[in-house]
Amino acid sequence: MAVVKKHNGEGGTTEGMFLHRYSGGGTSQFEFPGGDPHDYIGDTFAMTVSVELAAVVADRISEGPREILKFKVIDSAPPKFVAKANGEDPDQTSIDELDDAPAGGNYGDYEPPSDDPDAAPGEDAPGEFGPPFSA
Repeated sequence: MAVVKKHNGEGGTTEGMFLHRYSGGGTSQFEFPGGDPHDYIGDTFAMTVSVELAAVVADRISEGPREILKFKVIDSAPPKFVAKANGEDPDQTSIDELDDAPAGGNYGDYEPPSDDPDAAPGEDAPGEFGPPFSA
């Protein structure tokens, strides 16, 4: 538990601060979204759970008093993957994959100017941006 020695330059306490503890589990069963869960041990997931506050326990440790909120998990939703344990981002595109991208790329409804030096004016020739300004 953190020891609070200063708060806004003055003495501080842990009053109003609580540790959380969880027990129990939901009654619904779900398929694991990634296949075999043994392959994901150590990875981080986000879950939505419904809990019931089961107890508030007062405790004293060497740093001082603390209170612990004990929650009982009564239901949960399937987990959503957050991060690999080894720090790899599975959604990150490898720089090697960029070389394999099709020429021209996907620009949506934008069409880049032509690189054809023989293009006629008005056909997106390099350096041709339309009629010159006049005063």
